[in-house]
Amino acid sequence: MAYYNQGKFVESYAVFERITKIQPGDQRVQKYMYQLKGEIADGYYTAGNKSFKQEKYDTAISYWTNAKKWGADGPTIDRLIKNARNAKENAIKRKQEAARKAAEDARRKAEEAAAAEEKALEEKEEMETIMVENGPATLTPVAGETLGPDANNTTLGIGEAAGRVSKEASEASHQKYIEGLDAYHQNDYQRARDAWIVAKQLDPGNNDAAAGLKKVEELTGLR
Repeated sequence: MAYYNQGKFVESYAVFERITKIQPGDQRVQKYMYQLKGEIADGYYTAGNKSFKQEKYDTAISYWTNAKKWGADGPTIDRLIKNARNAKENAIKRKQEAARKAAEDARRKAEEAAAAEEKALEEKEEMETIMVENGPATLTPVAGETLGPDANNTTLGIGEAAGRVSKEASEASHQKYIEGLDAYHQNDYQRARDAWIVAKQLDPGNNDAAAGLKKVEELTGLR
């Protein structure tokens, strides 16, 4: 009874079972043992239900198996165990499918990233080819000005083409060209076009900006 009052039903049952061997036929002991079996079975049954709701299927099966040993309804327990095994199998299938889908998504994203990188590289190479084909800018003499003998043999930087714009305008034109090039590589052709138009306005001799504008107009049809 001390074990029973502490909620130690299995231990209590074991003591009562030893009593029946010493004093067979004690109806009071038999009554306690019958009551204990029911409470132990109910405890395992309830614990199995809780584990099942937590998707701990193996634990639930273990609890229900013990409930059956302690006298719980056999067909009911067998049905619950079957449901738990089916649920476990379905959970494994869901995890495998989720893992397969995650791997497929990762593969697809990697392929898309590789394709985007390849496209960006191709466009960059195409732009560089256009710029090379466009050729370096040459100095054009301003009225009354005489150029040195090697003036037109010098490869010029961006914005230096005609030698007619201020240093500030040349640098600003260069910055606008870089801004347009960055937008172009991001496939933002409208922003690239706008930047290169400004670059040309700042320095009409900025041949790189002119080449970029030509390429954007070919791609988008904008004029």
